[in-house]
Amino acid sequence: MSADNQQITEAQIAWLAGIFDGEGSIGIYGAHRRNGTCTVFTPRVSITNTSAKMYDAVCNILAGLNLPKYTHSMGREKPHWKPKWQLIWTGLSRPKKLLTIISPYLVDKAEEADLALEFIERREGKQREKYTPRDLELVELIKNIKSTRHLRD
Repeated sequence: MSADNQQITEAQIAWLAGIFDGEGSIGIYGAHRRNGTCTVFTPRVSITNTSAKMYDAVCNILAGLNLPKYTHSMGREKPHWKPKWQLIWTGLSRPKKLLTIISPYLVDKAEEADLALEFIERREGKQREKYTPRDLELVELIKNIKSTRHLRD
């Protein structure tokens, strides 16, 4: 059975959520002008790891879910370090699809996923409209969660 037409099980989705809880990151990042003002906020979801086996297993599940991703091979940052891969979803629709699928199984990143999904749903079809106070609050809430986690993600 090819990865393109395989049936993904609930156990595989729960496993993917567990990997994401440990190795994933959720953020809403701003593009800044030279004067420091932010013009656009973009959700970004990623998974980074050094295990080729885990990377292949995650990619097979994603293919079975028909969920496109951008893959960045980061190689070795230092000669004695393992190469690492990063799977990235940016924008509104791709992070939304991934987070909607895995959020029922998230533990550590459940609150961030809920906040990111709220931001995405508020901004769908409104990309050119001004950010509301709630939109900006969601950006700050996710930023605060990340800064107080005491773990690097």
